[in-house]
Amino acid sequence: MEQQLSEIEFEVEGTDLIRIPDGIYQGQCIKYEPGLCFGKNKKLFLHFQITTEGEEFGKVIVMCFNVNYKKLPKGSKYFKTWVFANKGIRPARGDRLSSKVFMNKVFKFTARTVKPKFNTGQVKPEFLWYSVIDELIEIVAG
Repeated sequence: MEQQLSEIEFEVEGTDLIRIPDGIYQGQCIKYEPGLCFGKNKKLFLHFQITTEGEEFGKVIVMCFNVNYKKLPKGSKYFKTWVFANKGIRPARGDRLSSKVFMNKVFKFTARTVKPKFNTGQVKPEFLWYSVIDELIEIVAG
C-alpha cells in the first residue's frame, strides 16, 4: 500500500519587511510589538508609517531593539532612544520605560538597508535585503 505525502501549508504572520533607499525620512509611530523572541533574544519592534512625500509615503518600516534584560542598561539602544522620545527626560531609578512614549509621535529618522549573511559570511541575495530605522534624529510632532 502506497502512502501519500500530504502537503504542508503555513500561514504567514507579521508585517512584510520592506526595502527603501537609505536616507532620512519622517514617520509616525503607529504600533509596538514587545517581547517577540528570536532564538534566545527578546526583541521589541516599533512600527513607523512614513509621512515623507514621495514614493515611500505610507510604507511601514520598523525599528528593532534587543530587550533581553532583567534590568535595562543605561547604555542600551532602547534606553537612549526612549530618553530621546521622552524629550530628554531621564527616568528615575526603578521606573518602567513604556513603549507608549513613542506612540503617535512623528519623528525624523535615518533608514538603512540590512544585508543578511550566510553562515559562511557571504551576503545573501538582494531579494532578502530589507530596511530598518537606524536611529531617531528629531521629534517633529507630538
